[in-house]
Amino acid sequence: MTAAASLPRSDTHEHCNCIGNGFLKKLLLATAVSLILHALPAIAGQDTTQAASRPSAAPDTQVGVASWYGGWHTGRPTANGERFNPRAMTCAHRTLPLGSVVTVTNIATGTNVTCRINDRGPYVRGRILDLSEQAAMRLGVGDQGLMRVRIELISGRETGSQG
Repeated sequence: MTAAASLPRSDTHEHCNCIGNGFLKKLLLATAVSLILHALPAIAGQDTTQAASRPSAAPDTQVGVASWYGGWHTGRPTANGERFNPRAMTCAHRTLPLGSVVTVTNIATGTNVTCRINDRGPYVRGRILDLSEQAAMRLGVGDQGLMRVRIELISGRETGSQG
C-alpha cells in the first residue's frame, strides 16, 4: 500500500469536519432558537417596537449639574429658531419640549429663577441643563461655571419658530 492510498479521498469530504452533519445541526438549532426568542413577545401580544429608540418623556422634576453658555453663541440660532441672547432667561434641555417653562433652583443656595427652554443640550456627559449667562448669574454660578440644580416643569409645550 502506498502513502497516497492511505489518505482519504478528497471527493468524500471525510477529512473536513466543518461541513459535517454536526455543524449543520448546530447551526440550524441556533437559528431556530434565535427566531423563537425574537417571536415570543409578538406571540404574547406585547409591543415589539423598539421602545429604547423612542425618547422618553422627562419627569416633572430633575436634579443634576447645570452649566451656562454665552459669548460666541450670541446671535446664533437656537433649536426653536430664535437667536440666542445671553441676557434672556432661557436654557437648553435635551428632552423637555421647546417652549416649556421651568423653575431652576440652585440647590446650594436655594435661589431660583424661571427660564424658558429654547434650545437643545447640554452635550456634555453628566449635565442636565445649559443656562443662559443671565440665568446662571442670577442663580449665583461659581467660578467653575457649574452648579447643582433642581429643575421643575411649570408648563410644557412645543412652539414654532420665534424669530
